[in-house]
Amino acid sequence: MTAQPEHPEPLGAPRPLPPSPEVARALDAEHAREQRAARSVPLPGPVARVVSWLRAGYPAGVPQQDYVALLGLLRRTLTETEVRLIAAELVQQAESGGEVTTADVERLVQRATLDEASPSDVARVSSRLAAGGWPPADAR
Repeated sequence: MTAQPEHPEPLGAPRPLPPSPEVARALDAEHAREQRAARSVPLPGPVARVVSWLRAGYPAGVPQQDYVALLGLLRRTLTETEVRLIAAELVQQAESGGEVTTADVERLVQRATLDEASPSDVARVSSRLAAGGWPPADAR
């Protein structure tokens, strides 16, 4: 028994014709122009390095099944709003009598990013706390 297609075409439905060789060549040329144009757009340094790395590893383009894995390689950093919110939470902890340490900063950064706290994010939150008069106890 042969497998039935998931969405069978109705009987008598017209099937799209493949493009003529001339149309196929024109589409290929247009695609090549678009690819060249996309590569000629100036990118900031770090972005250019990532794009160059991706193009070297995937000269024909990134297969859809690899998107999630590639995104997993990108490191997330805190937004300015997240830095402020974490600092505010730690200030509340300090005002209620608790001591704020670098470990507390790391824990909240990790909770926000769902990843290991980066030294730069910990430093951003710690400097915001220090600017408000609440430096982490172990940084004094």
